[in-house]
Amino acid sequence: MDNPRLISQLAALERKTSRRGKDTIDHPPAGHDDVANVVAGVAHCAVHRHSVTVQELVI
Repeated sequence: MDNPRLISQLAALERKTSRRGKDTIDHPPAGHDDVANVVAGVAHCAVHRHSVTVQELVI
């Protein structure tokens, strides 16, 4: 996708390894990754053919 915010968030992601050897990928301090997370979630659902039902919120 040609979205500057998405490209910026994906490029800024950092891989960190804990002392126990577990890897995590996260945004840098004061950074954001909300758009990157949404795109990753949609891509996962598309690859695994998940369907989503959206219901109207009634208050």
